[in-house]
Parts: sequence; structure tokens; C-alpha cells
Amino acid sequence: MSITLDELAKEEPFRNNLNALKLFNELDKVCTTNDPRLNACVNSNRIISNKPFTELLRKIFTILKSSHVNKDIYFEGAIHPKFDLCVYYKYWFYRQIINSELGEKDVEELFTEYRKNKLTIIESLYDLCKINTKTLKDVKIIKVLYDHILFPSSEDESQNIIKEIKKCEFCNYFKSSLKDVIKNSKIICYTFSSNAFCMEHNSHLKSIIDLDDVSSLSCEYDAKTTHKHQNNVLLVSDNLRSEPQIASAVNEMQYQRSDSDTQSENAISEDNNILARSTIGGVTTFGIFFTLFSLYKFTSFGSSIRRRTRWFTNIWNNTQDEERELLSLEDSEQVHINSLQDQYNLAYHSS
Repeated sequence: MSITLDELAKEEPFRNNLNALKLFNELDKVCTTNDPRLNACVNSNRIISNKPFTELLRKIFTILKSSHVNKDIYFEGAIHPKFDLCVYYKYWFYRQIINSELGEKDVEELFTEYRKNKLTIIESLYDLCKINTKTLKDVKIIKVLYDHILFPSSEDESQNIIKEIKKCEFCNYFKSSLKDVIKNSKIICYTFSSNAFCMEHNSHLKSIIDLDDVSSLSCEYDAKTTHKHQNNVLLVSDNLRSEPQIASAVNEMQYQRSDSDTQSENAISEDNNILARSTIGGVTTFGIFFTLFSLYKFTSFGSSIRRRTRWFTNIWNNTQDEERELLSLEDSEQVHINSLQDQYNLAYHSS
């Protein structure tokens, strides 16, 4: 491999895209003196202090919290996103990590702190923008993967992402990261998989990347194939206040505060609020018990059950009485009373 994963991850294919640059420059300003919304920055007292990632963690919390309140707050103006907003926030965040001086241990600690505090700081019961990476290598793999998704080399939107990756030097690194989820030559992404790609696929990429294509991926690096990414991600909007036109291929990447039913379906995951799950489970169990008790106590259904219960009880009691009578008859034939002994001492001899 002539190009390292680190070199691939540090590529910035959006550099020829003025709209993408404008967005990322806006995100760079967050929690700095150039931030027009500085008063919205998350209080530093809520972030672990004196760590090399403290300010970066504060920035991403502020971005996600602000966009939770106003989902297109950083997209105001002429920027009209093609994909869901969450994708860009994550992409920006991964770039910041890759271009920082953070080491492996720092990155792992950063994500531990992020997962521990995200819901309380963002003030949401639901993880609306899943950041699934846990290690620096995960960050690099997912960032380069999104290079191909957001900035494909072909302007043909129907171009298969995996077919593009197979001709790129990233292919070998990508395949290597999937070794732990290959079962019988197939990529299997279980719901609670800890693999970075699988978590990303389960959260966002099901409609973009077919796992069968990944399973059959063969790396065919072609030196003549450019690694440059040319396709524009952000379009200029005629209506500055119009809703983002999210591509149909990524309809699953929903970063909207939609109706509570949709949010509830997205809530059940390994990083979500344990207390909420416990409460739901408890209420459900109590509701089932209360419903059955009411049916039994106050309806004809309960009367029917009680009548059947008494019928079975009577049959059981009658059966037990008959068995006791038979045993008594058998015992009477086997028992001999020794009249010479005291009347209270009864000796039983088997016949």
C-alpha cells in the first residue's frame, strides 16, 4: 500500500466546493470569538476540563444542541444541503480529530466522554445524530468512506459507491476493517455490532450501501483511476429558507425532530437512555397485569374462567377422594392388628 490510511484520511476532497467550504468554516467558528452565537456555546463547566480534546468536545456538543433547537441553523444563507445535516456535522467532527494532535488514548477517552454526556448536554431523550466511532482508526475509516459518499469521483448519482472504492487504495484498508464481521464469506452487521462500519451502516447507510456488494468486494486498484473526488455536495438554493432536499438514497439519515413515534423507533439502541427503557418496560408489564386482572375480576370473561376453575377443582377433588378410598381398601387387607399389644400400638405387616 503506497498510500497510508492516515494520508487518505487527511485528504480534503471538498476543497474545490465553495459551498462546502462555507459550511465547514461556519462550524470552525463555533465557540470562538468569531462565533456570532457565542452565547449559545455549551458551558465549559459541563465538559471535562484540562484534556487535549476538551474544546473539540465542547464544539460538537454545541453544534448538535443548537441544531437540535434549530435544525438548519448552520445552513442558513445560500447553502442548500443535498444530504441530511447530521452527515456534515459528523464529517466535520472527524476531520477535526484527524487533523488534531490527539493520540489513540485521547480519542478513546473523547468518545467515552461523548457517549456518557451527550443526551444530558444536548437535552434530548433521543440520539438524533449517532456518532458510532470509538477509536482513531474507526474515525479514519468512516471519514474516508464518507469522502466517497459525499464527494464521489463520478457525477453520476447512480454510481455504485463500492464499485468506486474497489479501484481505490482505500479498498484494502476498508476490507481489513471488516474481518470481524465476515461470516461464511458474507458481511453480517448485527443490530448491536461493535464494528464501526456496521454501526454506521445500521444507523445511516442501509439505503446507500448493499452489504452483498461489500461481501463480494475485490480490490482492483487502478493507478490510472484518479483518487480525486469531484461531485458537488451542496447546491445553491434559490429559496434561502426552503427545506433541505435530502437525496432519496439517504432518507434513512433523519436528523429532524419529527413525530414522537419515529423518535421512539430510533431511541432503542445501545447508547440510549436506560431509564427510559426501564420505565417503558415497567409500565408495559403493569398495564398487561392490570388489564388481565380487570378482565378476570369484572367481566363475563372472568366469570367464565371462575366457573371452569371450580369445575376442574371439583373433578380434581373427586379424583383424589376415589384414590384415597382405593388406598384405604388395599391397606385394610394388609393390616393385622395384634390384640395382645396395647390398643395404641398398631403393628402393620405386609401381606
